[in-house]
Amino acid sequence: MRAYVFFSVCAIWSNTVQASDNCGKEAYQEAFHYCMSTNGHCKEKARQGDYAAQHRLAALEYFGAKEQGIKQNIKSAMKKMATLADQGYTDSSFFLYQRYSLGQKTRTDLFTGKDTQEAICPLNPNRDDKKSERYFFKTLDPAAQPWHKRIELLLINKLNSDPSLANNPSLAPIIDQALAQPEQYPDFLSSYFLAQYRITGDAPYLLKTAEIELAIGDAHKRDFIRKRGSLGGINSSPSSYIDIYPAGTLGDFYDQAFLIDYLKKKSDQGSATAAVVLTDFYEERDKDKAAYYKEESATHGYIGAQLALASLSTAKGLGFAEKAAESESLWKVLVGVGYAVSWQGAPHDPDKGVRYLKSAVNGVTGGQGQAYTEMDTVQAMKAARRLGLFLGCQGRFEGKLGTHCSIEDAYAYSKLSDQSHILQRYENAMNSQQKAEAEKRYEALQTRFDEDIHQARIDNIKHANTVEAQRRQALLDYSKNIDLRSQSLMNQ
Repeated sequence: MRAYVFFSVCAIWSNTVQASDNCGKEAYQEAFHYCMSTNGHCKEKARQGDYAAQHRLAALEYFGAKEQGIKQNIKSAMKKMATLADQGYTDSSFFLYQRYSLGQKTRTDLFTGKDTQEAICPLNPNRDDKKSERYFFKTLDPAAQPWHKRIELLLINKLNSDPSLANNPSLAPIIDQALAQPEQYPDFLSSYFLAQYRITGDAPYLLKTAEIELAIGDAHKRDFIRKRGSLGGINSSPSSYIDIYPAGTLGDFYDQAFLIDYLKKKSDQGSATAAVVLTDFYEERDKDKAAYYKEESATHGYIGAQLALASLSTAKGLGFAEKAAESESLWKVLVGVGYAVSWQGAPHDPDKGVRYLKSAVNGVTGGQGQAYTEMDTVQAMKAARRLGLFLGCQGRFEGKLGTHCSIEDAYAYSKLSDQSHILQRYENAMNSQQKAEAEKRYEALQTRFDEDIHQARIDNIKHANTVEAQRRQALLDYSKNIDLRSQSLMNQ
């Protein structure tokens, strides 16, 4: 049985969640930028009793901020944070939870596995589980709205390790809100229903978890990496199968016949994720059924299964290969070569073969422009070399390409892919008029290729700008929510 992705994610989370605010520097950086940009606004607002301003100044005091005339005093800062937490300000509760839950935990050398004796967060107090738990529950205080952005991940981690938390009265406001807006809290609700099933053994809870996990998985079935929740990511290697499946969530309950029946029903209805889970279920129970559901998951759209099942030697394999070619330049070239010259048992279809190979050179998938990655460029040159060989229709490729045979095109693609040894042969076989036409076609190909590369660079810059804009917006939203939580407390 494969190692469960979900639990490996949680293991990583349990070791790093406490440091996920960068040892408190996330709060410091927000406070520093906010207070600097408002020119004394923080101190004035703090004197007026504003919780957010007091929290920001305490964060600055924890680390020290010479630019703002604030000396470092960790003990004083922690005391101020504790007062704010007791008053219901959840940003301060969260800050203290992070400090006490990690404490002076030391780093482990990634290569030797030995303790380096170096504290991950050297300014933290010693670990204190009682204080950590106290501030964790204070972070759940419903008085300060909106909820702190980290609450959902904290709760998922806690629910998985302690299902009884699902019935803790402190959790009731968050559960009510999540149930009222299920589309906003799918991962939390999945963990909540699973915790209830572990407590009660009532089947509807487990089926609710399965329903959520399948919906999440099916929504991301074309993604190579899933960035949130419990499903992990798809292995992008064509030679391996799928690492994206909620086996960590559902795998512990494979002995429940009602769950397997539910998954079969959902797979029959077109759920790729259900088929993936059933593949895992049958892997060590029934190889034939495992193979069946693996194929079903590919049919329903899982790119990992499509890559694993893609081949040129069977009709089904070729169908999956064409699916894989929609997103993988490698398979675009393989399918193109297969059709063009009946390679690896593929049916001979020069029209399809040449179309696939040209699309790989031009970086186009399904008629839509696709930005080049380094791998796309490598595959584009492979496709150009194949076209340079095939379109000349000489030697073993004579008669293979039908109406696509063109020594001018063969020369153009060979020159584009820098195949000098073939160029000489083509030059010797062409008259002056053909040479002029071949050069003209090469210039057009090179121009198109250069334009694609240039556009890819523009797209990469746009993407980087978008990511930076999102980062800046996230910081603005973070600051806005800090103020909103303060206002919600002051208005009571």
